[in-house]
Amino acid sequence: MDPSIVGALIGLFGSAIIGGFGWIGKRNSETMAKITSSISNIEKVVTEIRIELPTKYVTKEEMLRHIESEQKWQNHVDGQLIQIREEISSVRDWSHHR
Repeated sequence: MDPSIVGALIGLFGSAIIGGFGWIGKRNSETMAKITSSISNIEKVVTEIRIELPTKYVTKEEMLRHIESEQKWQNHVDGQLIQIREEISSVRDWSHHR
């Protein structure tokens, strides 16, 4: 076979492959744009639900009690973490003095 024909065929197939990759890339970017848009819409709906549900179905007093109980729980967990940290520090200090 003539080298110019081989070169032409390689060029033809190479450009077809490059064009295919370009088409696939464009299709994937369009799909990703649709997915990103859907995720944004879902995020907005979830945020709206998180805001609307407590205000529609819970009284202010119930919500305040819930917030206060969450604060107490968080303070309790913080106290436990401080205690664990102090215990670890004392064990480390004790092991370094041996």
